[in-house]
Amino acid sequence: MLSAATRVLVDVMNARTIRRLVCITGLGTGDSGGHGGFFFGRPLLPLLLRHIYDDKNRQEDIIRASTLDWTIVRPTMLNDKPARDRIRALTDLSGIHGGTIARVDPDGERSSHCRRALPLRAASITPRARALPAR
Repeated sequence: MLSAATRVLVDVMNARTIRRLVCITGLGTGDSGGHGGFFFGRPLLPLLLRHIYDDKNRQEDIIRASTLDWTIVRPTMLNDKPARDRIRALTDLSGIHGGTIARVDPDGERSSHCRRALPLRAASITPRARALPAR
């Protein structure tokens, strides 16, 4: 479903000359596979979420193959805790295995941060020295 909707979205954006796409998928898709921690990577993903993550991988492939200026954001597991003072966006996932982030941290209210702070055409993202302030 995600990949089908993304294919339509990319086609519509191209037809209307809309250039910028920011997509939130999740840690465990694309080249971030294996960084979700033991519980997520062993029993949860293969047994319960395999079909969903297969579709998310197809979604990312569609975006990467497009001519759009795109950013794919892959947050760790979302929780319902309050937003933190700062969040980090990473391109190098060495040593990262799991973790959580407040659901409100990567949400649409921060889209202006994505436009200002994150590079175009990047998959797992982070300007290393920049932390995004909380609301």
